[in-house]
Amino acid sequence: MNSHPARTKLMSSRPVSDPSRQARGPGAPEPPDSQVAVEELPPWELIWSVVQELLRIFVPAAVVALLIHQFLAETTVVFGESMEPLLYHHQRLVVEKVSYRFVDPEHGDIVVVEAPDMNANLIKRVIGLPGDEVAIMDGVVYLNGRPLQEPYVQNAQPDDEQPLVLDRNQYYIMGDNRANSRDSRNFGPIQTEEIVGRAWLRYWPLTDIRLFPY
Repeated sequence: MNSHPARTKLMSSRPVSDPSRQARGPGAPEPPDSQVAVEELPPWELIWSVVQELLRIFVPAAVVALLIHQFLAETTVVFGESMEPLLYHHQRLVVEKVSYRFVDPEHGDIVVVEAPDMNANLIKRVIGLPGDEVAIMDGVVYLNGRPLQEPYVQNAQPDDEQPLVLDRNQYYIMGDNRANSRDSRNFGPIQTEEIVGRAWLRYWPLTDIRLFPY
């Protein structure tokens, strides 16, 4: 009997040793197929993919910021001395635009307004509301015939203004630093639509952070 065929069959059933597998150790992942090559993107496609990713991030953020600025709040910088000693030059404020959509401005509110004949916004205090009679005699403001108590006023001036009854949607505004303020004494009452919003927070400098009103 010839035993060579059986020996050949037995030898062919042994597993073939893989030197690279032994070097990796048991449980190591198999290497990728050497026949599959990584496709490199052309430079312009790589740049375009980066641009697309940036657009996905920044466009929604810009839209949200625009909506906040348009309808909810904005920041502004104090210019000049007209609201001293409450506000000083170059202090920064957050102006909220929501509350006046539901309630009307009140006496003493600090508001940001679009100046009737100026490019920059102004920051002033609301003195008179629609229907109020405002007069100034020797620097004292009279509201509906009574002298207005104004502990916040600095550098009162001996001004005189004839009594004025405010129409509907009219507001009389003045700066606290009366000697250095351009306000309704100069350009008359403002309209409701000229009010940008109410000063809500002074956030800069950090040592002077506080909320309005106070």
